[in-house]
Amino acid sequence: MENRREILVFPREALPAGIWFAPWPEAGPILEAVAAGMTWMPRSVAERSEEWLQPIPCAIIRNGCGEYRVLRRVKQERADLSSRVSLVVGGHIDRCSDSSSLASLLSATLERELDEELGVSSLSEIQPVGVVVDTASVAASRHIGFVNEIVVTSHFTPKAVEEFSTRSKLHSQSYRREELSNFLKEFDPWSRIIFADYIVPSYSSTIGIQQGLQLARNG
Repeated sequence: MENRREILVFPREALPAGIWFAPWPEAGPILEAVAAGMTWMPRSVAERSEEWLQPIPCAIIRNGCGEYRVLRRVKQERADLSSRVSLVVGGHIDRCSDSSSLASLLSATLERELDEELGVSSLSEIQPVGVVVDTASVAASRHIGFVNEIVVTSHFTPKAVEEFSTRSKLHSQSYRREELSNFLKEFDPWSRIIFADYIVPSYSSTIGIQQGLQLARNG
């Protein structure tokens, strides 16, 4: 059952304070901390815990022309995700693999999620770009995104209809990086941070300060 499903977690204290996006070249200490402290926990317990964080392998998607694919999330209980525009596809690391290597767990989970959620199994490029966390609240920061950028040249339709809408006008559309600013107010938190700190870094000073102040208020 879903509530008994075990997922990978690591101690919150292992995450450096004050980050919302760490570029991949600077993410080494985070990866080492996750690898050193990772263990398995029922998802139902992890989602209520303030001491344990959940690593989420995920990807943003480009086509062969360098345009980014966006998806519309369906309505759901989480207000920060419900009906939001998203750049991100990914999921929890399940305890269903014999591997104990963090790198292989991240890779295998990402491949599984792309196949299950989008039906994408043929990738021409996979590039790790950073680690993202929404610091707006303790609950929001339970999930830590390990973000990759992938290139998908073939057409795809979201398979995970419980996650993404196939009726949205955004369906099958891709956008140049400068056009993504049109969705800034509609982005889910991770997409907003990734857009501002990775895709178009000129936005990072404003959004980064907002995220940091929010963390201080909730501290």
